[in-house]
Amino acid sequence: DGTVTYGTLGSNTAKSTCTSELSDLQTVTNDGNIAETFNIKGQNSANWTLAGTVGSDQYKHEFKNATCSTFSAGTALTTSYQALATNVAASGTTNLNLQITTPNPSTVYTQQSVDIIVQAVAY
Repeated sequence: DGTVTYGTLGSNTAKSTCTSELSDLQTVTNDGNIAETFNIKGQNSANWTLAGTVGSDQYKHEFKNATCSTFSAGTALTTSYQALATNVAASGTTNLNLQITTPNPSTVYTQQSVDIIVQAVAY
């Protein structure tokens, strides 16, 4: 559906879209007529920095292109594009599960919004 709502999370808390938590698997579809590569990147929020590990006002956002009951072995998002799936056929799809981990500690306790951007390029 293109939207993930993690809800209210405490400091240094992880939440995923896997079936044991939000059960909100995202599907990325190649609606073009040639094979495509899907790239993915995250972003900083208004008050938190996207990082490979949590820290003071630093959050971690991970992805995996597989279904899951519990999240493990994800790839940390960065603010630069990285490969999500390659050579996805026309009308083909790939699965996308996400996990966010909140900062530890955070000096900001207001709602934060972060977009995940998926880019499709010709294979």
